[in-house]
Amino acid sequence: MKFETLLGNSIAFAASCIGEEFINEPFQNGTYFLEKDSSYRSFYDSKYNCLSIYKDDREVVHSITVHLLEVLNFKSFNLMVAQYGAPDHIWVATNTSMISETIEDSNPEFKQRLTKSEQDLREGTFEEKPLVIIWNKGDFEIKVLFRYEQNQSKITYRSLE
Repeated sequence: MKFETLLGNSIAFAASCIGEEFINEPFQNGTYFLEKDSSYRSFYDSKYNCLSIYKDDREVVHSITVHLLEVLNFKSFNLMVAQYGAPDHIWVATNTSMISETIEDSNPEFKQRLTKSEQDLREGTFEEKPLVIIWNKGDFEIKVLFRYEQNQSKITYRSLE
């Protein structure tokens, strides 16, 4: 599916395009679509089972995020390049410094580690394990955020209009 085609359309239209195999779960100013039967869909040869769609007060889709269940791999990246052209930016993190860290473990069934850090960014290549890749396509933007420690990536299509 070309998610950019849903930007600027009504949330009802987007939901009908996504299909009935997803569950529509409203959450704050967005809507999450989760796969009903825990199966996966393919996105440029990477797996996902969750989408989040953010809408404005007129119920118009502003952005769509594909939550990959793995880090975007080189094959998937090349498929995106074939579709959208070379990215405008490939940002690689350098000089990471941790500002603070908090561990919340008051509940024995749930433990959470929060960190705040700052990083310098420089232009780089996919092979350098980027933090962010951005395509500016005029009326919309595609942003890939890499989360290596969690083995996940998020790909967001956002309207620039």
